[in-house]
Amino acid sequence: MKDSLQILKFSVLICVVCSTLLALASSGLKERQERNRQLNIKKNILKVVQLYSSEMDLTTEELEALYTENIRGTVIDKEGNEVKDVSPNDAKALKERGFHPIYTRVKDGQPVAYVLYVEGKGLWSTIKGYLALGEDAGTVSGVAFFDHGETPGLGGEIEKDWFTSQWSGKMIFDGNGNLVPTQVVKGKVAQSKYAKEPDYYVDGISGATLTTNGINRFIAEDLKGYEPYLRRVRKE
Repeated sequence: MKDSLQILKFSVLICVVCSTLLALASSGLKERQERNRQLNIKKNILKVVQLYSSEMDLTTEELEALYTENIRGTVIDKEGNEVKDVSPNDAKALKERGFHPIYTRVKDGQPVAYVLYVEGKGLWSTIKGYLALGEDAGTVSGVAFFDHGETPGLGGEIEKDWFTSQWSGKMIFDGNGNLVPTQVVKGKVAQSKYAKEPDYYVDGISGATLTTNGINRFIAEDLKGYEPYLRRVRKE
């Protein structure tokens, strides 16, 4: 009986110790994952404003410095007004409140690019991305799609340079000032019914129509949320 009690006490002690160690490890890992997530966000923002590429061998400190020197993050409401004292880092929570994060590239004290956060459903997953507009707040200067679970070789091609490079120079406002979000077509733009309007369309991905349809849908929806802000910038 005494031996059984000792075994029970030892087993409980082992369980308590293991649980404590697992909790500490989980807490430390969670913090590290969050740091990596924030670093990845900054990489993608810098990428769409042509300040970073995967070929650059930067330390974490150098990348943080590059971001701090060039990017200003803020939050806007439905009317396009800046919301004070709200962090732009949690884009999902902001979207649920009707807010949108926006990141401005600043050069010599002046804004030269505006980075918009876009997010929505593809075929298999939620796709996150950043769409950068030039100084005129109407011409696409870059796009990056990341943190998705689309099929490699098909929908997964959305993150490849051959696809994202097409977006540079495309327009999101027409000659009358109407919002016309850049869209992905099925097949080649030059061989489609949009051949006479190439400024608003990019070539599709073979076998990934549902993924690109999702991109078209959520980019159009998110640009509507940013529209009041963009119009204000363009007017000013």
